Amino acid sequence: MSILTVKGLHKKFGGLHAVNDVSFSVEKGTIHAVIGPNGAGKTTVFNCITGTYQATAGSVEFKDKVISGSKPHQIASMGIIRTFQNLKLALNMSVLENVMIGRHIRSKAGFLAGMLNVPWSWKEEKLIEKKALEVLDSFAMADKANTQAGSLPFGKLRTLELARALAAEPELLLLDEPASGLNTHESEELAKQIVAIRDRGVTILLVEHDMSLVMDISDMLLVLNFGKTITAGPPREVQLNQEVINIYLGEAYA
Repeated sequence: MSILTVKGLHKKFGGLHAVNDVSFSVEKGTIHAVIGPNGAGKTTVFNCITGTYQATAGSVEFKDKVISGSKPHQIASMGIIRTFQNLKLALNMSVLENVMIGRHIRSKAGFLAGMLNVPWSWKEEKLIEKKALEVLDSFAMADKANTQAGSLPFGKLRTLELARALAAEPELLLLDEPASGLNTHESEELAKQIVAIRDRGVTILLVEHDMSLVMDISDMLLVLNFGKTITAGPPREVQLNQEVINIYLGEAYA
């Protein structure tokens, strides 16, 4: 069963065709990776899915509903949450506060109620804090709840970004190069975390350059180059594709 379907996606920036007729679907409960060299259009596809960019043509469907044209906050409220290659954390805030920010998308009290500090807003804030602590505990970071985020090592900041995303209870989680800047050990831990998230029932769409990580945990791969689809399929099938070897993977993956 497909949770996400992208059909004939195009995105132009002036004369540049960044994404050119890309189509694929993501099956519920899987890890689906998008790979390709720099400039292949991977992040642009993410941006079109999440509403950061409006596609020039084509459509995006989430659970059989067309979401093309929706605003980013609307798409997030539907259950599509993303992380970024460049961390988007509030480094001057605590670890707990950062995760609580991610949870606020599920808030029902609203901004005005929060400003006025009405009773139901206060109660909901306590529930948000409780949920955020539970998420941190699942990442073995509950003991860092009151630590300033900016004091954490980079690998822990990547984990914190995952925790904040999970606090929003996504059905589909888009991870944009989550292993960027990590060492080998940290990448191995990240792979375990991503699989654990998938095992919780969250479908994952992943853009990543770490091919060891991608090949180890992905169920399906989509390969892009210059905005076009080169091939798609299970990892073993894709890594034997000669065109993929020539433009990206190298003979070590043959």
